[in-house]
Amino acid sequence: ESAEFKLFSRPSEGESILMPKVDHVLSTSLQLYVGRKMQYAVSCGQARYQRTLVVTLSLTGELRICSDSGASAAFTHQGSLLACYQREGGRDLFLDSWLLAIGLTPLNEGEMQWQDRPSLCYLPLRGLPWLISRMRYPMGGGLDSRYHRRWDGSQWLQTGCHTLLLPLLGAIEATSVATIVPHFGCSQITMTVGDVALEATLLEVGQKEDGGIPAWQLKA
Repeated sequence: ESAEFKLFSRPSEGESILMPKVDHVLSTSLQLYVGRKMQYAVSCGQARYQRTLVVTLSLTGELRICSDSGASAAFTHQGSLLACYQREGGRDLFLDSWLLAIGLTPLNEGEMQWQDRPSLCYLPLRGLPWLISRMRYPMGGGLDSRYHRRWDGSQWLQTGCHTLLLPLLGAIEATSVATIVPHFGCSQITMTVGDVALEATLLEVGQKEDGGIPAWQLKA
């Protein structure tokens, strides 16, 4: 039976509660060490290109996942949870799709479902929807995201349904799917919202050379 993961909860009478048991293979697969470099092949509409994400450590000791566009987000990996926050920089559909798909991921065993309230800035809104969303949610937030993860025998499939309710326009819905391969990481991301569909496939994982540590890479 699929369990529901909650960071904070007040249990109702009769509810069963279990302490989450960490899936160490999943946790290791999504471990983002300083200097880790991930190169993806991205397609969006007729466009085809390659993008890169690199893990850095700021001067204040903050871990960040940085896109080659200059946009970035801070994150924490505490063994049982991967959580991204504090998105900075300009628009970046690839990074935002990556964050929307796995930006909050419990690293526990078994089939799992959970909810989150990520920022609406992850959606590629333009025109009237963008204007109304900024007026309705000036401090960010706004998305109602519901996730489900299962093991299909060789990899984890993590799906997300993201809903934004706007006055006059009603509901804007997006879907994300992340494929997580043991010991390799997030091998594929898809994100669909309206007529925008992005797909990113991991080509290789490597380590940037830094402080005498030699560089390396592992191809898909």
